[in-house]
Order: sequence, then C-alpha cells, then structure tokens
Amino acid sequence: MTSWKRVCILAGSYLGFMIGTGVATGQEILQYYTANGYMIFGTAVVIAVIFIVANYGFALAGRDHNATSGQQAFIFYNGTYLGKFFDWF
Repeated sequence: MTSWKRVCILAGSYLGFMIGTGVATGQEILQYYTANGYMIFGTAVVIAVIFIVANYGFALAGRDHNATSGQQAFIFYNGTYLGKFFDWF
C-alpha cells in the first residue's frame, strides 16, 4: 500500500471517530457557541494544535518502531501494562 493511501485511510478513520464521538448531533457545538461567543475560536485553535501534535507523535512513534497496530504506540508511550489497558479501554 502506498504511503499516501495509508495517510488518507488514517486521516479518514480519525475524522470519522472524532465526528462520531463528539459532534454527532451538532447540539453540543451549538450550545458551546452560544454560551461562549467569539472565545470559541481561540479554543478551537488550541484544540486543533493539541490534536495535531498528539497524532503526529503517535505517527512518528509508529514509523520509528515499525508498528503494525495502534497498540504498539500505546505500549511505547505508556509501558506494557498501561499500554495494554489503554488499548483494551
């Protein structure tokens, strides 16, 4: 599989997960916008930076250690037992 195809698969699965878990109805976002007004844009930038840095770190760890699954990245960052727990969770 080409590297661009893998990147697209990873990005698509991540976006699907994020959309499905947090913004499925849209009601949460609407409530947050109305409660905080324009301050939401700064929060959105901070959250985007955190997601980018975290996912880049996982991708680098997977590439550097020839990981074949997400569990190996969890084990790399958290150790054997805690990494397996996070994979199970």
